[in-house]
Amino acid sequence: MYEVAVVDTFFATHAIDGEIPHGHTFRVEVAVGGENLKKGEILIDFRSLRSQLREITTKWEGKNLLEQDIWRIGFPSTEAIAAHIFQEMKVAVEDWGLKLLYVTVWEGDDAKVTYYE
Repeated sequence: MYEVAVVDTFFATHAIDGEIPHGHTFRVEVAVGGENLKKGEILIDFRSLRSQLREITTKWEGKNLLEQDIWRIGFPSTEAIAAHIFQEMKVAVEDWGLKLLYVTVWEGDDAKVTYYE
């Protein structure tokens, strides 16, 4: 089994119940796994994986997550962000014949959440 991961960042503002909205440079790691290497002896091209991640996060870049449609119910906690990215990434990853292993989202250097199924 191979595991391939990419890391990318985006800046956004969020808050959970009772907090004042505040910004973070969120760091997101996405990992996929599989057993069969493709042409070129790779599991997946890093660029393809990162591109798929950026399709999700670029729509949040520089925005207040509380104002985004997906957060009409609930709050954009780091846990919710990780779960949302996981669900969106899962479809593409399965189409590639791979398994999405986890999504980790950092609020800073010392605080992170990992979501997996």
